[in-house]
Amino acid sequence: MCSEAVLPDSLKRNCSDHDRGVTHTLCRKIVQHVDHDINGHQVASRVIRSCGWDETKYK
Repeated sequence: MCSEAVLPDSLKRNCSDHDRGVTHTLCRKIVQHVDHDINGHQVASRVIRSCGWDETKYK
């Protein structure tokens, strides 16, 4: 489900909600590939999605 290009409505959340005083301004998508067996787990690929923010001031 999370690896699909378009996230299903059942997994969506409003990233503009405040969390510990932080206003989320973007959605992060991290694609993680594990290319070798680790602790008995097979080779895998997973997608991690989370809300994020960036306070960097680019000039």
